[in-house]
Amino acid sequence: MTTSQPLGADDKPTGRKPVPHTAPDHFSVTGSLAAHPGAVFTGVWRVGVPVVGPKSGNRPSMLLLIDGTEGAIRVETTKLLAGQLHLTAAAKVFLNGEEVVLPEDPPFVGNTGRNWAEFAKGVEGDYPRWDDAVVIHKHIDAIARAAQEGRRIEIEL
Repeated sequence: MTTSQPLGADDKPTGRKPVPHTAPDHFSVTGSLAAHPGAVFTGVWRVGVPVVGPKSGNRPSMLLLIDGTEGAIRVETTKLLAGQLHLTAAAKVFLNGEEVVLPEDPPFVGNTGRNWAEFAKGVEGDYPRWDDAVVIHKHIDAIARAAQEGRRIEIEL
């Protein structure tokens, strides 16, 4: 089992006992999008690496790239995610290399806050529903099985 040494705000070891890793700290996913022939999705997530501070070089902690025949979308953040992508608004979004400035949410709203605001609208709201969760879980299951079996997994949607 691998461990991480806790660091202080000065990027120096705190002297506390190393913490065991209980989940992957760096993973990536690549696949084609069935609903958009010719489009490929690539996502890279990493946790536990310095993304801010003197040793970071401001490296992204999350990078998503969707590249298709009609253009490319790139989303990245240097925020510490700790696995909470749904709570963090993306820092930068690019469409065909040009940065797209999105309207800012009130502080601490992020994706979860937007979903609750839409949910409050009732059936007229645009928020994830049960069928969306099923699709996400099919993807998560396929990713885990592909990693375990070392082969590509097709998903029926």
